[in-house]
Amino acid sequence: MAVLEYPALRCIRRREEYPELPADCRQLLQTCLEGRDAGRQTVSAQPASCCHDGRMRIPTSPQRSRMMSSIRGKNTQPELALRKALFSAGFRYRLHERRLPGSPDLVFPKYKAALFVHGCFWHRHEGCRYTTMPQTNVDFWTLKFEKNVDRDARNIAALRDAGWRVAVVWECALKHSPDEACEKAANWLRGRGQLLTIG
Repeated sequence: MAVLEYPALRCIRRREEYPELPADCRQLLQTCLEGRDAGRQTVSAQPASCCHDGRMRIPTSPQRSRMMSSIRGKNTQPELALRKALFSAGFRYRLHERRLPGSPDLVFPKYKAALFVHGCFWHRHEGCRYTTMPQTNVDFWTLKFEKNVDRDARNIAALRDAGWRVAVVWECALKHSPDEACEKAANWLRGRGQLLTIG
């Protein structure tokens, strides 16, 4: 059972879209409305992305566009987890330094080191289960992902040419074991290694 908040409950809108709802949807709608009237904040229900006949609801282009535009490029959950852990370990850093190629997520001037936190989906972590391919508009996504990978390689090369040490921490490593990823990054910062990939 998924816990859904009222703004996400599409079943309330279905009353207008489908006047003749199946019995299970009518019961779900009644439960939602009763919960709202009783002042509850959440209600247990079926996932809101299902149509009234049980099929998955596919977002329209404007909906998908809105969803994709809300995805953050910085201050993501994995990045914040790593920042917090490294700060607790005594490291001090600058965030998203625009003067450096690729605006690294974390810059450690004391160690002449730049660290990127890459999302596995967007930056195409090879062999990772999070590196999926959208089923629609495949040509667009293929080109976009290729550009992302090429840009990442150019940025790392430019940083190396400028004398910076570079680390890439993948999202999956931070999901699997943030403490272990932080420990590896901390050891690398204190050491002399030039390149590091975690994940």
